[in-house]
Amino acid sequence: MNRFVSTAGRWHSASFSTWALQAAFVLLLVLPLSVRAAENAGQEGSTGQEEKAGQLMFVHGTVVHEQGGKSNPARRGASVFQGDRLVTASASSVQIRFTDGGTLAVKPNSEITISEYTFTDNAEASFQKTDIVRGGLRSITGAIGHRKPENVSFRTPVATIGIRGTIIRLLHFTEGGSDLPAGTRSGSYLMVEQGAAAATTTGTRVIRAGQALAMYSPDTLPEAFPADSAIFNAGAGQLNPNPPPGNPEEGEPRRRPENAGPGLGLREGDIRQPEIKEQLLREEGEQDLVEAACREEGFISCADKEAKELAELQCRNEGFTSCSAKEFFLMAEAACRAEGYTSCSAKEFDLLTEAACQSEGYESCQEKELFLLAEAACQAEGYASCQAKELFLLAEAACQAEGYASCQAKEAYLAAEAICQSAGYASCADKALAEQIDSRCTLLGYDSCAHMISTDALNPISPSAQGRLLASTAGSVLSFDGAATQWEYFSDESGEDLPVLVGANLSGTLRLQRKMPGSSTAKQQNLMQTHPDTNSKTYLGVWPQSEFFYLNPVTLSNQGTPLDNLVYAASDSVMDDPVELESLMSSGAVGGLYDFVLTADTSGIQPVMGDMQLSDMEISLDTMDMRMRGYVLFDGGSGSVQFVNNTGVSVTDFLASGMNFSGDYFPVSGSAVSANGYFVGGFSGNVSAVDGMFGVLYGNIPSLSLSGEAGVALMGTGNGLPPSGISPYYGLAGLSEGYGLNYDIMTAECVLACDLGGTPESFETSLTLGGMTMALRFSNSGMQSPLNSYTLPDSSKVLWGVWAEADYDIDSSDPSLSHITKADIGLLPFMFTQQAPILSDITELQTVTGSSSVNFQLAAGGDIYDSMGSPVMTLGSSSNLELDFTTSYMSIYLDFGSDGALEANSLPLPDINGFNEISLTTVSTPPALSGGFISGRFAGTEAEAAMLMIETLGIDGKGVAIFER
Repeated sequence: MNRFVSTAGRWHSASFSTWALQAAFVLLLVLPLSVRAAENAGQEGSTGQEEKAGQLMFVHGTVVHEQGGKSNPARRGASVFQGDRLVTASASSVQIRFTDGGTLAVKPNSEITISEYTFTDNAEASFQKTDIVRGGLRSITGAIGHRKPENVSFRTPVATIGIRGTIIRLLHFTEGGSDLPAGTRSGSYLMVEQGAAAATTTGTRVIRAGQALAMYSPDTLPEAFPADSAIFNAGAGQLNPNPPPGNPEEGEPRRRPENAGPGLGLREGDIRQPEIKEQLLREEGEQDLVEAACREEGFISCADKEAKELAELQCRNEGFTSCSAKEFFLMAEAACRAEGYTSCSAKEFDLLTEAACQSEGYESCQEKELFLLAEAACQAEGYASCQAKELFLLAEAACQAEGYASCQAKEAYLAAEAICQSAGYASCADKALAEQIDSRCTLLGYDSCAHMISTDALNPISPSAQGRLLASTAGSVLSFDGAATQWEYFSDESGEDLPVLVGANLSGTLRLQRKMPGSSTAKQQNLMQTHPDTNSKTYLGVWPQSEFFYLNPVTLSNQGTPLDNLVYAASDSVMDDPVELESLMSSGAVGGLYDFVLTADTSGIQPVMGDMQLSDMEISLDTMDMRMRGYVLFDGGSGSVQFVNNTGVSVTDFLASGMNFSGDYFPVSGSAVSANGYFVGGFSGNVSAVDGMFGVLYGNIPSLSLSGEAGVALMGTGNGLPPSGISPYYGLAGLSEGYGLNYDIMTAECVLACDLGGTPESFETSLTLGGMTMALRFSNSGMQSPLNSYTLPDSSKVLWGVWAEADYDIDSSDPSLSHITKADIGLLPFMFTQQAPILSDITELQTVTGSSSVNFQLAAGGDIYDSMGSPVMTLGSSSNLELDFTTSYMSIYLDFGSDGALEANSLPLPDINGFNEISLTTVSTPPALSGGFISGRFAGTEAEAAMLMIETLGIDGKGVAIFER
C-alpha cells in the first residue's frame, strides 16, 4: 500500500509539470470558453431586475456587495443592479463600469448605493443616481451624463451634486469618523477634474475644472475649498488602480497570510466539519482503521485526505471544477499576464476591442476612448465637436485681444457702432453723450447743442480782441474774449438786427449760457451803441438771474446758481496799449483834458441800483499828470447818489484794476450817508483815435443793502475790483413759512465784525431773503453772544447764532410785509455759510461719496434757546440726518438726551438748495416735549454738511445745528 502510494505520488510529481506545459498550448486555444465558464460559474444570481446597471471591474481587499437583501463578498465580474450597496473596508476598494460606459471608483472605508439607474436609447428616460453615506468616490461620466447631464446626480447627507459632463471626486466625512483627516471638518467635499459640477444645499454653486467646494451642512451655502488639498489624493479611489499582488479576483492565487492556521489558510467557517462517521471512529479509538481506509483511497493519510478535500472544496468555492482546473487556469492566466494582460479574458476582450477600434480608423482603443471622451466633453459644453470648440476659442481669444468680452459682444458692438455712424456720429458713446446733452440744451430754448454753442459769423466783435466783461453783484468780475462768446441776432422795433450775447466760456470748466431770449426780451435787456465818427460799436446787456446757467463746457451740466443778475459790456474794437492810449489822448486833448462822457441811455436795461438809474458819467484824462479822474450820478425816486474819484489812476492802473469811486447817498428825506463804487472796462478805437470807453459800473449803498451794476458806453468804459468790506454768505434765517417767507438761499452782507477767521463779539448785518423783490431786512441793534463758526472739509466756514427780540430791528420797504412784527418772529436763529454747493442735484452725492447711503452726524451747534435767548436744550451726539439714494428717502433723528428725541422718516430726497419746515414727531415723549419743525440747506462745495434750523414744541425753543458727513 505504501509503495503504491509513493509510486503514484512520484508519478504525479514527475509528470505533472511536463504535462502541464504540453496542455498549456491547448488551453490557450480553448481559453476564452473556459474563462467565460469560470467567470459564469462565479457570477452571482440575478436579483430579478430586468436591467443590469454594470459590473464590478476590480475588487481589492474586503468589499461587501449587498444585492437583493443579501450580503456577499464582492467579486470581479459580478453584475450590479439598481438598489445595490457596496461597502469597502480599510485598504479596500472597488470599481464599477456602467452599461453607458461610465466608471465609478470607490475609496476605502466607504459606503455607496446605486439608488437609481436606467439606460435606454431615450436620453430623457435615462437616469443615474448614486448615494454616498461615507467615504469617497471618483466618477467619470458615461453616455447618460454626456447626453443629459442633469439626469446624473450624487447625493450625500448634506448636499446634492449635479454634473455637466465631467470627472469629479466626491468625499463625505462623518463627525467623529476614524477616517476624518486632521484639521478637516465633517461634511462633503467636491473637486472637479474636468467639465463642471453644481452643488446644492440651501443654495446652488457651480464650479469648473480645477475648483473645489466644501458643504458642511444642508443649512449652509457651499463654500470654496482648495482644489489641491490632500483629501482629494488619488488613493484607492483613483480609477484603474493597480491591484495588489495575489488578488484572487485578478486570477492569481492568494498568498497565505502569515498568521493563517493549518490547512489552506481559509478563514474560520470556510472549513467544513469532518464526517460524523470519522468523528465517531476517532472518538472510539479506531484511528488505525480510519487511516487504513484513507490509504486505501490513495491518500498518504487521513490528514492528507482532509487537506486535499479541503483544497478541492476551496477550489470549487472559487468557481473552479477542481484544483487541477484551477492550476491550468492559473498557468494560462500567468501566460496572459506575462504578455502584459491582467487576465486571459482581458486579453481576448482587449484583442477583439482593439481590432474593432482599428477597423474604425483609430490606432488603439485608448486613442478612441480619449477622443470620444474629449468629444463628449466638448459637446457637453455646447460645441458640435472639439474642432469647433478650438476654432471658437481661437476666435474668442482674438476678440478678447482686441478688448472685447467676447466675439458676440464685438459683433453687437460693431453693429451698434455702424448704426450710430450711419446717423452721423463718430461712435455710439458720442451719440449717447450728444443726446443727453441735447436734452439739456433744448431746456434752454435752443434747437440743439450745436446751435447753442456755435461761435460762427454771428459774433459781431473780433475774436482776438480782449476786454469783454461780465460782472455780478457778488463783487466778482468775469472776463471773456471774443473767441469764447456766442451771439444771436434779434430784430428791434425798427427792424434792425441787434446782436445779443447769449453764451460765454470763462474757462475750461465753466461756461455761462443764457436761455434763448425772444425779440422783445432782447430789446429790453440789450443795447448797441454806435460811435458817430468811427462807426465802432459798444454792446451792453443784462442777464436776469432766472435766465442763465453755469454749465460744464463738455457735459453742459449745471454747476450751480449764480447769486444775481449779470451785466456785460463789449466793443468790436479794443485798445490795450497804455503808452499808445496816453499818446493818442494827449494829442487830442483840449485844455489839458481828454474827456469821455456818457453816450448811451441805459434805462432800458434795468434793474440797476434799485429805483435809481445812471443819469450822468464822465471820465477825464489830465494830460498834465496823465491820470484819469471821474464823476458818476444816479437818480431815482428814493434819492440820488454821487460818486467821484479825485485822486485819479494811470491808464496802466485802470486797465489792470479799474477805478474806485467814493461818494454819498442823498435820500429824499434824512441825512446823507456814505456810498462807494468802482468801474471796470477798457478803451475802444483804432490806431488814429480813442473813440470811447466800455465797461460795467458798480454802485453800493451799505445802509440800504442796495447794490447794482450798469453796462455803460461813454466814448469808452472801464474795469475794477470788488469794494472792500462786502462778504457774501448763504444760508437760513429763522422765519416761519406762515409769513410766506421760505427758508431759501439768502445773502448776508456783513457790515461789522464779519471775519469768520476770528471770534467777533458782535455781528451786524443786512439780510436779503429770496429774490431781489423780497425787501424784508434785518439790522443788528445790540450786543449778542460771541459768533459761532465751524470749518468744513473744503476750508469754508459756517457762521451761526441766535438773536432775541431785543437784538434786532425790522426795516421793510415792501408794503406787503409791513404786517410782520418782531413779536411775530420772536427768537431769531440764523446760519450762513461761505460756500454754497456746486452740485446740480442732491443725488450727485452718491457719485461723490461712492455710497448709496450718506449719513450726516452732529458736528457743532445744537443748542436750543427760549424766547429770551437762554439755552434750554442741547442736541446729543447720536443725532443724525441720512440720505438713502436706494429708496430716495431722507430720515432725520434729533436726540435731546433726557428731554427725549424727535424724528422724521421716509421723507422724499430734498433739493440741493434745502428743505422747509418738516414736521417732527416724538420718539419718546417727556412731559414737556411734544414735537417740532426743522428746515435746512447744504453747505460746502460738495454738500459736506447740512445746516439745520430747529423749532421744538412743548419745550418752546429755537436753535441751529450743523451736521457733517
